[in-house]
Amino acid sequence: MYLQHYSKGCKFTGSVIKLNRVYIGNRTVSNCIKTIMKNNINISSSTAESFVASINSYFGYFKYCKTYAIKYNLINRISPDWQKFINVSLKLDKLICKCNKPDNIKDKIKTYD
Repeated sequence: MYLQHYSKGCKFTGSVIKLNRVYIGNRTVSNCIKTIMKNNINISSSTAESFVASINSYFGYFKYCKTYAIKYNLINRISPDWQKFINVSLKLDKLICKCNKPDNIKDKIKTYD
């Protein structure tokens, strides 16, 4: 058994925990990049919801670390062709799917007279 010095940090759930800070793991970032590159090949409205869900899952990991620059670089890797299907929030904390949203919610609610 090997005991590692505390200054090296401890890998835990996709991040590296050090004494006074938490870093996102390199493997987590590279898997997010692979997901983006895989989905940049197949751009369609049918795959938009699953793409948004998977990227938002990674951004959920990122919110516990100071990863603004990493998220900015990841969003720049997303193909511009996705702009007709997704939006990026102003804080760069999530992607928003434009497709399959009702235009007017009042039209969808049934009223009984």
